[in-house]
Amino acid sequence: MRKVLLGCVLAAASFAANADAVLSCEEVDQVGESLTGLGVYLEDENGEIGEGSPEDAALGDVVTGLADIAEAEGDEDLANASLGMANAWADNDRDAFTDALADAVAKLAVISAQDCPE
Repeated sequence: MRKVLLGCVLAAASFAANADAVLSCEEVDQVGESLTGLGVYLEDENGEIGEGSPEDAALGDVVTGLADIAEAEGDEDLANASLGMANAWADNDRDAFTDALADAVAKLAVISAQDCPE
């Protein structure tokens, strides 16, 4: 689990550090893959993250990083997904978090399909 969260945090944080620039196609794919891995852990593997744990704090970092990416991209749908994730994280609601996470992954896939050549 730590590897999944670490990958998400590093992906989101590295792109959020350059919040003024939109993501490259490779970066969009990397963030999408990292978030997908997190979703698989939480949903399919029924992963548990204790409130106040280092992993819980890392989820907060993922939410913040995604919000920064949404702002840089100027994408309202991605911003709404990150807001849904933030609210679910604050409420400690795994189901709502994974739903919003799925929305974010879907939006990143749309961005990739629309803006990136194959």
